[in-house]
Parts: sequence; structure tokens; C-alpha cells
Amino acid sequence: MSCVPVAGTDYRIAATTYIDEFSRPAIDTQARIAGILERLAGYLVIILLLVGLGTVGVALWLARGLSRPILAITAAAAALEAGHFEVGALDEVAQRSDELGQLAHVFQRMGREVQLREQRLQQQVKRLRIEIDEAKRAREVHEIVDTDFFQTLQVRAAELRQRRAEHREAEEA
Repeated sequence: MSCVPVAGTDYRIAATTYIDEFSRPAIDTQARIAGILERLAGYLVIILLLVGLGTVGVALWLARGLSRPILAITAAAAALEAGHFEVGALDEVAQRSDELGQLAHVFQRMGREVQLREQRLQQQVKRLRIEIDEAKRAREVHEIVDTDFFQTLQVRAAELRQRRAEHREAEEA
């Protein structure tokens, strides 16, 4: 209830209202705000789902962009280990300007050097085998030549040559 004096009189005016009539606009406003908040919460959930899916998509795209070059370098390392490395296998990765590109470029250079060293080592092995074979043959010949039997054969061969030469001289004379 509210009382207000009437100016110039002894009277007062009084007015009353039910609390429900007074608080109804506030309650209606509160209900509208609650509805708006519920809709915003629904929108927020949808936005969060979209952002989450976008984040997962970007993460997969980045992971794929990183994993491809790494898999290529790993395959090149396995090929180098098996002796089947091809320098051109990493050309695509080596053209990148990031750290993976630098790694691929260094790996290509290393692969070339490993292949060259392997070729040089194979040539050295061939030369060493030839030297070992020659040394083995020389040792076997030396073992045969140093035997008493061979020395005896040499003396007999020299005697036979001498006799043949004397026999020819006798026939010619």
C-alpha cells in the first residue's frame, strides 16, 4: 500500500496492489532471460562442437602433412640400410623450406656419400681378393718349388736338356 497527501487538503490518497501484480513483470522478464540463456546454451554447444570438429580436422591435416615426409624419410632410411636407396625418392620432401626439408636434403647427401663409400669399399675388397689370391698362389708355388721332389725334378730336367743339346750337336757334326 502507498499513501500520498493531497495538496491543500487534509486528505490522503491510498492505493494498494497485490504482490503478484507488482512482481509479474519481473517474473516475466526473468522467464524471458532464462529462455534466452537456454537458447544461447544450445548455440554454445553447437558452436563448441563445430570448433571441436574443426580443430580435429586441422589437427588431422597437420598430422598428415607432418607424417608423410617423416614416413618418406623413414622409408629412405630403410632403403639405404637394405642397399636400395634412390636419391630421388626424397626430392619432394627436400624441396620443403622447413626443418623436414632440410633433414631430407641432408639425408640425400648422406645417402650419396654412403653409396660412394660402399662402391669404394667393394672395389677395395676386389683388389684385396686379387692380392690375396696372388699371395696364396705365390705361397703354393713356393711350397711346391721348395720341396726336395721338385728340386730333384729340376736337376733331372736340366740334365735331360743338357743331353739333348749334346745329342743335337753330335748329329750336326
